[in-house]
Amino acid sequence: MRAIKIDPSSRTISEIKLNRNPNYTFDELYEIIGCSVADFVLIDEEIVMISDKEPNNKPEKEAFTFLGGSMLIVGVAIILGYANNRFEALQENKISFEQMTAWLYSEVDAQPEN
Repeated sequence: MRAIKIDPSSRTISEIKLNRNPNYTFDELYEIIGCSVADFVLIDEEIVMISDKEPNNKPEKEAFTFLGGSMLIVGVAIILGYANNRFEALQENKISFEQMTAWLYSEVDAQPEN
């Protein structure tokens, strides 16, 4: 299943292919994100973001946000398509996420990098 991986530590956005269907198991998502409990957030009606639900337990300070949004995402996130209460291959392209992602540090006074 086609997805997008956003990694603020390396400041990369890449297309990935999930080998295991996340409708049946979250194991691969947890492995990629590096967590044991995930947070699922609808970005819009057909796009869902999966990230670490407990990022404060990690030493990483790198984070990102989507331009125009107020959500701070610490650590790796996976973006998937979503319809009818099921995960689907993402239709949106990588360039869209490159254009709307701002890299941050997760401290309270974080500001987007120019």
